[in-house]
Amino acid sequence: MKKIICIVSFFCIATFSAFSQGYRNPIISGMAPDPSVCRVGDDYYLVTSSFIQNPALPIYHSKDLINWKLINYAVTDENGLDLSKGEGMYAPTIRYNPHDSTFYVICTNVGGGQNFIVHSKHPDSTWSKPVWLTNPRMGIDPSLFFEDDGTCYMQCTGDNNIIQIMIDPKTGEEISSFHYLTDGLGGRYPEGPHMYKVGNYYYLMISEGGTEFGHHVNLFRSDDIWGPFMPAPNNPILSHVGKNAQSNPIQCTGHADMIQAHDGSWWMVFLATRPILWAFYPLGRETFLAPVEWKNGWLTVNGNGTVTEEMNVKTLPQNSEISISQRKNSVRVIYGFEHGISNDWNAYRVSPQTVATKVSEGIEIKASNDYDAFIGVRQLDYYMDAEIKLEIADWEGEAGICVHHDDGKRYNLALVRENGKAFIKSECLFNSVNQVQTIEIESKTHVVYLKINSQKELYKFYWKYDNSSKDNVWREIGQMDAHFLAGGFSGLLVGPYVKKGKATINWCSFKYY
Repeated sequence: MKKIICIVSFFCIATFSAFSQGYRNPIISGMAPDPSVCRVGDDYYLVTSSFIQNPALPIYHSKDLINWKLINYAVTDENGLDLSKGEGMYAPTIRYNPHDSTFYVICTNVGGGQNFIVHSKHPDSTWSKPVWLTNPRMGIDPSLFFEDDGTCYMQCTGDNNIIQIMIDPKTGEEISSFHYLTDGLGGRYPEGPHMYKVGNYYYLMISEGGTEFGHHVNLFRSDDIWGPFMPAPNNPILSHVGKNAQSNPIQCTGHADMIQAHDGSWWMVFLATRPILWAFYPLGRETFLAPVEWKNGWLTVNGNGTVTEEMNVKTLPQNSEISISQRKNSVRVIYGFEHGISNDWNAYRVSPQTVATKVSEGIEIKASNDYDAFIGVRQLDYYMDAEIKLEIADWEGEAGICVHHDDGKRYNLALVRENGKAFIKSECLFNSVNQVQTIEIESKTHVVYLKINSQKELYKFYWKYDNSSKDNVWREIGQMDAHFLAGGFSGLLVGPYVKKGKATINWCSFKYY
């Protein structure tokens, strides 16, 4: 079987306004849920959930809390954590302990070993192998708090409540027994605990209401880290559940973490969604930012506990260096693959290097008998063009581009050759439903272009012949409702795939507006 030569280009449309004062939410667009943040000097580090994406637990760096650059992953093949089983990485927390100058990330690998800790002196370098916390009382959403003397406390969900224990973060050894902290304030699924010390008080922040439209954040405080904890008089401190935010384009606000900036100001990062037609958000849960103010020992978030897309507030001096995959200002970036696969790319369960290898022309993606081969980057906004150029030779197989939610939900657009014939195929895979449209094309043509066009609520599929031919017209071959790619915890990846055979990708081009 000969190779399929593929040239892929993506065009994602987003908007961004850069101010010396003010910023636009979300600060990390596309799938970036459950953010956690820490600071060392004027450097900020943030981690998010990644589920079954590999590499896992992306680590971002920023100088201003607004512009973030993807610098590493806390879990890769190098530190030996197996993502082939379970539901993946949920709700990590990142913390820095000045007593040993070490960064720690604690997370739950749901169904695949549960809670673990990795550590590193340098977040952009290799992280340690995982230390597993095997006590069955430990639920999801673990967090770490380092006391002034370096003592480490872990908070997590218990039996529909929040519990705490002292541990050694390097070994996982339990130093105390578990201690009950709170049941929350009556919302379902009290979760996402984080502990802070401000002045003479310990503050416990949790989320309740689930991670959907009832999501909100509550705050408690105590003069003892073991409690009892008193609820804030203005709870919930962050919520878009009420009437004052019912028409806000941002919803599902919750799972928050706080940080004091190097200028003394306070900020909160949290997940939220940008729904389409109210109840659906195919992009998944993204990372948002809000200012925090303290008064009389309690805090308010952005004045009234809600946020907007355009935040006209005083910020840290803004730094324009951000990750290619997170750019929202006008820019065009070309991936040449001369040096292999950059860290913007992900695969599912296996690493991108498992399904894609460096070759002289670029990278070669090869499918196996067990799974389709796919690598992708996060879809950053609802308005997007994704194009692929296929140079046709004498081969049989299937290769193209897809918008991928999970193994049961994806939209494919492909060139298929079988039995000496060539077809363009658009395909909607939605669990047990498989909707396919095909059109036969000239089997001897030299080049075919494919395009997936996203218009928020709709994906449209197009194809055409070589740009140099007389027949250079985009032809539509089906359209799919975006709602079928919504739901669950994950968001969307977009990229090339191979179902049969193998394909070589020379370069990819991304353009954001």
